[in-house]
Amino acid sequence: MLMRKLFLLDIDPATWSIIDELHKNTSCSIKWKNQLSQEFKVYQGVKQGGLLSADLYKLYIEDLLSLYENSTLGCKIGNININAVACADDIALLSDNPYDLQILVNHALQYSQLHYYTLQPQKSVVIQVENKAKKTANHNWILILTTKKCQIWTNPHI
Repeated sequence: MLMRKLFLLDIDPATWSIIDELHKNTSCSIKWKNQLSQEFKVYQGVKQGGLLSADLYKLYIEDLLSLYENSTLGCKIGNININAVACADDIALLSDNPYDLQILVNHALQYSQLHYYTLQPQKSVVIQVENKAKKTANHNWILILTTKKCQIWTNPHI
């Protein structure tokens, strides 16, 4: 999907070919305490620490971030939408409304399915921050994330 997006951006064919070759038949190993693991094949994603990796990832995820930017759901400061904050390959979705948050999460899930990558359930959580200035019902939110659906359950006063 990354190569398709680069092609659609009308990148110079020679540059496209170089980037394509950099992502074919790749393998890597992990260095930990001056020891290297056995090599393993890399089937998706951009190279960790690669010179182009940050920029390539931004191109890959740009459509999802634009969707969030143009959404009216989630948190705002004045008229500025702050429903999604991204850093590297992490995205934090912000909302004080469980229904809005569910829709934002659904967008991420649909985007991942459309672009053939898997969200990582063990890396996906809901963190509730108490707002003492706002007197609202206290909720316990639970994120249930599978490859087919993603649900946020909220139960007030638990």
